[in-house]
Amino acid sequence: MIWPGLTERLEGDLVVLEPLAERHLDDLWAASRDPQIWSWLLGREPTRDELAGWLQYALGEHAAGREGPFATVDATSGRAIGSTRFLNLRPEHRSLEIGWTWLGRGAWRTGANVQSKRLMLEHAFERLGCLRVELKTDARNARSRAAIAGIGARFEGVLRSHMVVPYGDGTRDSAYYAITAADWPEVRARLEGRARRPAGEPGELVLRELGAAELDRVEPLWSALVEHHAHVSPVLSGIAPARGREDAWPPRRAKYVRCLGEPDTFVLVAERDGATVGYAFVTVGAGFACWATDERVAELETLSVLPGERSRGVGAALLDAVGERLTAMGVGQLALTSTTTNVDAHRFYARRGLQPAFLVLYGPAHPTRRP
Repeated sequence: MIWPGLTERLEGDLVVLEPLAERHLDDLWAASRDPQIWSWLLGREPTRDELAGWLQYALGEHAAGREGPFATVDATSGRAIGSTRFLNLRPEHRSLEIGWTWLGRGAWRTGANVQSKRLMLEHAFERLGCLRVELKTDARNARSRAAIAGIGARFEGVLRSHMVVPYGDGTRDSAYYAITAADWPEVRARLEGRARRPAGEPGELVLRELGAAELDRVEPLWSALVEHHAHVSPVLSGIAPARGREDAWPPRRAKYVRCLGEPDTFVLVAERDGATVGYAFVTVGAGFACWATDERVAELETLSVLPGERSRGVGAALLDAVGERLTAMGVGQLALTSTTTNVDAHRFYARRGLQPAFLVLYGPAHPTRRP
Protein backbone atom coordinates (compact mmCIF):
# COMPACT_ATOMS: atom_id res chain seq x y z
CA MET A 1 0.00 0.00 0.00
CA ILE A 2 1.50 3.33 -1.07
CA TRP A 3 1.17 6.13 1.49
CA PRO A 4 0.04 9.30 -0.38
CA GLY A 5 2.21 12.36 0.21
CA LEU A 6 4.88 10.39 2.08
CA THR A 7 7.95 12.06 0.57
CA GLU A 8 6.95 15.66 -0.06
CA ARG A 9 9.70 18.28 -0.10
CA LEU A 10 10.19 19.50 3.49
CA GLU A 11 11.89 22.88 3.94
CA GLY A 12 13.74 24.35 6.92
CA ASP A 13 16.19 27.22 7.27
CA LEU A 14 19.16 24.85 7.78
CA VAL A 15 18.20 21.83 5.70
CA VAL A 16 15.75 20.83 3.03
CA LEU A 17 14.58 17.23 2.75
CA GLU A 18 14.12 16.34 -0.92
CA PRO A 19 12.88 13.01 -2.28
CA LEU A 20 16.05 11.00 -2.92
CA ALA A 21 17.06 10.91 -6.59
CA GLU A 22 20.00 9.78 -8.74
CA ARG A 23 21.13 13.41 -9.10
CA HIS A 24 22.13 13.39 -5.41
CA LEU A 25 24.77 10.67 -5.82
CA ASP A 26 27.80 12.92 -6.42
CA ASP A 27 27.05 15.11 -3.39
CA LEU A 28 26.37 12.10 -1.18
CA TRP A 29 29.60 10.47 -2.28
CA ALA A 30 31.54 13.59 -1.24
CA ALA A 31 29.69 13.80 2.09
CA SER A 32 30.17 10.12 2.91
CA ARG A 33 34.00 10.10 3.02
CA ASP A 34 34.47 9.40 6.71
CA PRO A 35 34.51 5.88 8.12
CA GLN A 36 33.00 7.04 11.43
CA ILE A 37 29.74 7.82 9.62
CA TRP A 38 29.35 4.14 8.77
CA SER A 39 30.50 2.50 12.00
CA TRP A 40 26.95 1.52 12.97
CA LEU A 41 25.54 1.15 9.44
CA LEU A 42 27.97 -0.82 7.30
CA GLY A 43 31.03 -1.07 9.53
CA ARG A 44 33.23 0.56 6.87
CA GLU A 45 33.18 3.27 4.21
CA PRO A 46 31.26 2.16 1.11
CA THR A 47 32.88 2.29 -2.31
CA ARG A 48 31.25 4.51 -4.90
CA ASP A 49 29.65 1.47 -6.53
CA GLU A 50 28.30 0.33 -3.16
CA LEU A 51 26.90 3.79 -2.46
CA ALA A 52 25.28 3.82 -5.89
CA GLY A 53 23.80 0.40 -5.11
CA TRP A 54 22.48 1.70 -1.79
CA LEU A 55 20.82 4.60 -3.61
CA GLN A 56 19.25 2.33 -6.25
CA TYR A 57 17.93 0.00 -3.56
CA ALA A 58 16.35 2.96 -1.72
CA LEU A 59 14.73 4.17 -4.94
CA GLY A 60 13.40 0.67 -5.59
CA GLU A 61 11.88 0.48 -2.12
CA HIS A 62 10.27 3.86 -2.71
CA ALA A 63 8.82 2.79 -6.05
CA ALA A 64 7.37 -0.30 -4.38
CA GLY A 65 5.74 1.84 -1.68
CA ARG A 66 7.74 0.29 1.15
CA GLU A 67 9.97 3.24 2.12
CA GLY A 68 10.22 7.01 1.75
CA PRO A 69 13.88 8.06 1.30
CA PHE A 70 15.10 11.67 1.40
CA ALA A 71 18.30 13.48 0.58
CA THR A 72 19.23 15.91 3.36
CA VAL A 73 20.25 19.08 1.53
CA ASP A 74 22.10 22.06 2.98
CA ALA A 75 19.68 24.97 2.59
CA THR A 76 22.44 27.48 1.82
CA SER A 77 24.62 25.60 -0.66
CA GLY A 78 21.98 23.31 -2.15
CA ARG A 79 24.33 20.33 -1.79
CA ALA A 80 23.19 17.01 -0.37
CA ILE A 81 24.95 16.36 2.96
CA GLY A 82 23.29 13.11 4.00
CA SER A 83 20.14 11.05 3.87
CA THR A 84 17.26 9.80 6.00
CA ARG A 85 13.99 8.00 5.34
CA PHE A 86 10.59 6.81 6.46
CA LEU A 87 10.43 3.02 6.64
CA ASN A 88 8.51 0.18 8.28
CA LEU A 89 5.37 1.82 6.93
CA ARG A 90 2.05 0.73 8.44
CA PRO A 91 -0.52 3.18 7.08
CA GLU A 92 -3.38 0.97 8.23
CA HIS A 93 -2.14 1.58 11.79
CA ARG A 94 -1.03 5.18 11.11
CA SER A 95 2.49 4.30 12.16
CA LEU A 96 5.98 4.46 10.64
CA GLU A 97 9.67 4.57 11.51
CA ILE A 98 12.38 7.18 10.92
CA GLY A 99 15.72 5.59 10.19
CA TRP A 100 18.71 5.06 7.90
CA THR A 101 19.85 8.54 8.93
CA TRP A 102 23.38 9.68 8.22
CA LEU A 103 25.10 13.03 7.78
CA GLY A 104 28.50 14.10 6.52
CA ARG A 105 30.81 14.85 9.42
CA GLY A 106 30.83 18.55 8.61
CA ALA A 107 27.12 18.67 9.43
CA TRP A 108 27.49 17.16 12.90
CA ARG A 109 26.56 19.46 15.80
CA THR A 110 25.20 22.09 13.43
CA GLY A 111 21.50 21.56 14.15
CA ALA A 112 20.99 19.76 10.82
CA ASN A 113 19.96 16.46 12.40
CA VAL A 114 17.60 18.10 14.89
CA GLN A 115 15.92 20.13 12.17
CA SER A 116 15.55 17.17 9.82
CA LYS A 117 13.90 15.19 12.63
CA ARG A 118 11.55 18.09 13.37
CA LEU A 119 10.57 18.36 9.70
CA MET A 120 9.91 14.62 9.45
CA LEU A 121 7.99 14.42 12.72
CA GLU A 122 5.91 17.46 11.80
CA HIS A 123 5.10 15.86 8.45
CA ALA A 124 4.27 12.51 10.05
CA PHE A 125 1.98 13.83 12.77
CA GLU A 126 0.45 16.94 11.19
CA ARG A 127 0.05 15.92 7.54
CA LEU A 128 0.17 12.12 7.41
CA GLY A 129 -1.91 11.78 10.57
CA CYS A 130 0.41 9.35 12.34
CA LEU A 131 -0.40 8.02 15.79
CA ARG A 132 3.11 6.71 16.39
CA VAL A 133 6.64 7.24 15.03
CA GLU A 134 9.38 4.76 15.93
CA LEU A 135 13.17 5.09 15.97
CA LYS A 136 15.65 2.33 16.65
CA THR A 137 19.42 1.95 16.83
CA ASP A 138 22.08 -0.53 17.82
CA ALA A 139 21.86 -0.81 21.61
CA ARG A 140 25.64 -0.28 21.80
CA ASN A 141 25.49 3.05 19.94
CA ALA A 142 25.46 5.42 22.92
CA ARG A 143 25.82 8.53 20.75
CA SER A 144 22.78 7.65 18.64
CA ARG A 145 20.73 6.69 21.67
CA ALA A 146 21.48 10.02 23.34
CA ALA A 147 20.51 11.89 20.17
CA ILE A 148 17.21 10.01 19.90
CA ALA A 149 16.37 10.55 23.55
CA GLY A 150 17.37 14.20 23.12
CA ILE A 151 14.60 14.87 20.62
CA GLY A 152 12.06 13.57 23.15
CA ALA A 153 11.52 9.97 22.03
CA ARG A 154 10.73 7.56 24.85
CA PHE A 155 12.83 4.43 25.36
CA GLU A 156 10.62 1.34 25.08
CA GLY A 157 13.09 -1.51 25.46
CA VAL A 158 15.75 -3.62 23.76
CA LEU A 159 15.04 -6.43 21.29
CA ARG A 160 17.80 -8.97 21.75
CA SER A 161 19.59 -10.52 18.76
CA HIS A 162 17.25 -8.47 16.61
CA MET A 163 19.23 -7.99 13.40
CA VAL A 164 22.08 -9.45 11.39
CA VAL A 165 24.56 -6.64 10.65
CA PRO A 166 27.79 -6.35 8.61
CA TYR A 167 29.96 -5.26 11.56
CA GLY A 168 31.07 -6.44 14.99
CA ASP A 169 30.07 -10.01 15.73
CA GLY A 170 27.42 -9.93 13.00
CA THR A 171 24.34 -9.44 15.20
CA ARG A 172 22.89 -6.55 17.12
CA ASP A 173 20.41 -5.84 19.86
CA SER A 174 18.12 -2.96 18.88
CA ALA A 175 17.09 -0.22 21.32
CA TYR A 176 13.58 0.99 20.45
CA TYR A 177 12.19 4.46 21.01
CA ALA A 178 8.89 6.05 20.01
CA ILE A 179 6.95 9.29 19.91
CA THR A 180 3.15 9.20 19.89
CA ALA A 181 0.65 11.79 18.74
CA ALA A 182 -0.01 12.55 22.42
CA ASP A 183 3.72 13.20 22.94
CA TRP A 184 4.11 15.38 19.86
CA PRO A 185 3.13 18.83 21.28
CA GLU A 186 5.74 18.53 24.04
CA VAL A 187 8.37 17.14 21.64
CA ARG A 188 7.71 19.90 19.14
CA ALA A 189 8.11 22.58 21.82
CA ARG A 190 11.42 21.03 22.86
CA LEU A 191 12.72 20.94 19.28
CA GLU A 192 11.66 24.52 18.65
CA GLY A 193 13.51 25.56 21.80
CA ARG A 194 16.65 23.85 20.56
CA ALA A 195 16.28 25.56 17.18
CA ARG A 196 16.46 28.97 18.89
CA ARG A 197 19.85 28.10 20.41
CA PRO A 198 23.01 28.89 18.38
CA ALA A 199 24.14 25.89 16.34
CA GLY A 200 26.59 23.66 18.18
CA GLU A 201 25.92 25.24 21.57
CA PRO A 202 25.11 22.54 24.14
CA GLY A 203 21.88 22.77 26.07
CA GLU A 204 21.72 23.50 29.77
CA LEU A 205 22.75 20.63 32.02
CA VAL A 206 19.92 19.70 34.38
CA LEU A 207 20.48 17.51 37.45
CA ARG A 208 17.68 15.69 39.23
CA GLU A 209 17.00 12.64 41.35
CA LEU A 210 15.90 9.47 39.59
CA GLY A 211 13.29 7.12 41.01
CA ALA A 212 13.29 3.32 40.81
CA ALA A 213 10.57 3.39 38.15
CA GLU A 214 12.90 5.32 35.82
CA LEU A 215 16.01 3.15 36.18
CA ASP A 216 15.95 2.01 32.56
CA ARG A 217 16.89 5.56 31.56
CA VAL A 218 20.45 4.84 32.70
CA GLU A 219 20.82 1.49 30.90
CA PRO A 220 22.74 3.03 27.94
CA LEU A 221 25.14 4.69 30.38
CA TRP A 222 25.74 1.49 32.33
CA SER A 223 26.35 -0.41 29.09
CA ALA A 224 28.76 2.30 27.90
CA LEU A 225 30.62 2.02 31.22
CA VAL A 226 30.89 -1.77 30.89
CA GLU A 227 32.39 -1.39 27.41
CA HIS A 228 34.76 1.33 28.65
CA HIS A 229 35.98 -0.90 31.46
CA ALA A 230 36.51 -3.80 29.07
CA HIS A 231 38.70 -1.48 26.96
CA VAL A 232 40.78 0.17 29.70
CA SER A 233 40.88 -2.77 32.14
CA PRO A 234 41.21 -6.04 30.22
CA VAL A 235 42.26 -7.72 33.49
CA LEU A 236 38.56 -7.77 34.41
CA SER A 237 37.96 -10.57 31.91
CA GLY A 238 40.10 -12.83 34.08
CA ILE A 239 38.09 -12.00 37.20
CA ALA A 240 34.53 -12.35 35.95
CA PRO A 241 33.12 -13.88 32.77
CA ALA A 242 32.35 -11.38 30.03
CA ARG A 243 28.65 -10.62 29.66
CA GLY A 244 26.85 -9.58 26.53
CA ARG A 245 25.01 -6.27 26.58
CA GLU A 246 21.67 -8.01 27.05
CA ASP A 247 23.03 -9.86 30.13
CA ALA A 248 24.91 -6.99 31.80
CA TRP A 249 22.02 -4.67 32.67
CA PRO A 250 19.41 -6.95 34.36
CA PRO A 251 21.62 -7.96 37.34
CA ARG A 252 22.83 -4.37 37.75
CA ARG A 253 19.24 -3.11 37.61
CA ALA A 254 18.19 -5.69 40.20
CA LYS A 255 21.02 -4.54 42.48
CA TYR A 256 20.00 -0.92 42.09
CA VAL A 257 16.38 -1.76 42.95
CA ARG A 258 17.49 -3.58 46.10
CA CYS A 259 19.73 -0.71 47.15
CA LEU A 260 17.01 1.87 46.54
CA GLY A 261 14.98 0.11 49.19
CA GLU A 262 17.42 1.62 51.71
CA PRO A 263 16.52 5.13 52.91
CA ASP A 264 19.92 6.74 52.24
CA THR A 265 20.47 5.42 48.71
CA PHE A 266 19.93 7.83 45.82
CA VAL A 267 20.50 8.23 42.09
CA LEU A 268 21.25 11.57 40.45
CA VAL A 269 21.04 11.97 36.69
CA ALA A 270 22.39 14.69 34.43
CA GLU A 271 20.20 15.55 31.45
CA ARG A 272 20.82 17.73 28.42
CA ASP A 273 18.02 18.50 25.99
CA GLY A 274 15.97 15.80 27.70
CA ALA A 275 18.59 13.07 27.16
CA THR A 276 20.27 11.37 30.12
CA VAL A 277 24.00 12.03 29.69
CA GLY A 278 25.35 10.95 33.07
CA TYR A 279 24.40 9.47 36.41
CA ALA A 280 25.72 8.83 39.91
CA PHE A 281 24.46 6.01 42.16
CA VAL A 282 25.27 6.48 45.83
CA THR A 283 24.74 4.32 48.91
CA VAL A 284 25.43 5.16 52.55
CA GLY A 285 26.29 2.65 55.25
CA ALA A 286 28.99 0.79 57.13
CA GLY A 287 31.87 0.12 54.81
CA PHE A 288 35.38 1.07 53.84
CA ALA A 289 36.91 3.14 56.67
CA CYS A 290 33.98 2.63 59.07
CA TRP A 291 36.01 0.10 61.05
CA ALA A 292 38.19 3.01 62.20
CA THR A 293 35.49 5.61 62.82
CA ASP A 294 31.88 5.87 63.91
CA GLU A 295 31.06 8.02 60.90
CA ARG A 296 28.88 6.74 58.13
CA VAL A 297 30.64 6.63 54.77
CA ALA A 298 28.98 7.08 51.39
CA GLU A 299 29.99 4.86 48.49
CA LEU A 300 29.88 6.10 44.94
CA GLU A 301 28.64 2.85 43.48
CA THR A 302 28.57 4.13 39.88
CA LEU A 303 29.52 7.30 38.03
CA SER A 304 29.00 7.12 34.28
CA VAL A 305 29.03 9.78 31.57
CA LEU A 306 28.24 9.26 27.90
CA PRO A 307 31.41 9.22 25.77
CA GLY A 308 30.34 12.28 23.78
CA GLU A 309 29.77 14.25 27.00
CA ARG A 310 33.09 13.53 28.69
CA SER A 311 35.29 16.57 29.35
CA ARG A 312 32.19 18.79 29.33
CA GLY A 313 31.77 19.08 33.09
CA VAL A 314 29.09 16.41 33.53
CA GLY A 315 31.05 14.24 35.96
CA ALA A 316 32.15 17.24 38.01
CA ALA A 317 28.58 18.56 38.18
CA LEU A 318 27.33 15.19 39.38
CA LEU A 319 30.01 14.95 42.06
CA ASP A 320 29.21 18.48 43.24
CA ALA A 321 25.54 17.53 43.54
CA VAL A 322 26.43 14.30 45.34
CA GLY A 323 28.55 16.28 47.80
CA GLU A 324 25.74 18.74 48.51
CA ARG A 325 23.28 15.91 49.06
CA LEU A 326 25.64 14.06 51.43
CA THR A 327 26.38 17.23 53.40
CA ALA A 328 22.65 17.72 53.93
CA MET A 329 22.47 14.11 55.17
CA GLY A 330 25.32 14.68 57.62
CA VAL A 331 27.69 12.34 55.77
CA GLY A 332 31.23 13.69 55.52
CA GLN A 333 33.16 10.92 53.74
CA LEU A 334 32.88 9.47 50.24
CA ALA A 335 34.57 6.32 48.96
CA LEU A 336 34.63 4.53 45.63
CA THR A 337 36.41 1.74 43.82
CA SER A 338 38.13 2.06 40.46
CA THR A 339 39.95 -0.42 38.27
CA THR A 340 43.71 -0.16 38.64
CA THR A 341 44.31 0.66 34.97
CA ASN A 342 41.65 3.37 34.61
CA VAL A 343 44.22 6.15 34.80
CA ASP A 344 41.96 8.92 33.48
CA ALA A 345 39.44 8.19 36.23
CA HIS A 346 42.20 8.27 38.85
CA ARG A 347 43.28 11.72 37.69
CA PHE A 348 39.71 12.99 37.66
CA TYR A 349 39.04 11.82 41.21
CA ALA A 350 42.41 13.11 42.43
CA ARG A 351 41.48 16.58 41.17
CA ARG A 352 38.34 16.27 43.30
CA GLY A 353 40.40 15.53 46.42
CA LEU A 354 39.89 11.76 46.48
CA GLN A 355 43.04 9.75 47.14
CA PRO A 356 43.89 6.00 47.20
CA ALA A 357 43.38 4.53 50.68
CA PHE A 358 42.64 0.82 50.30
CA LEU A 359 43.75 -1.91 47.95
CA VAL A 360 41.02 -4.35 46.89
CA LEU A 361 42.35 -7.75 45.83
CA TYR A 362 40.38 -10.17 43.67
CA GLY A 363 41.03 -13.84 43.09
CA PRO A 364 39.67 -17.36 43.57
CA ALA A 365 37.97 -18.19 46.86
CA HIS A 366 40.43 -21.05 47.36
CA PRO A 367 43.73 -19.63 46.10
CA THR A 368 46.52 -22.02 45.32
CA ARG A 369 49.81 -21.57 47.14
CA ARG A 370 52.78 -20.46 45.18
CA PRO A 371 56.33 -21.34 46.16
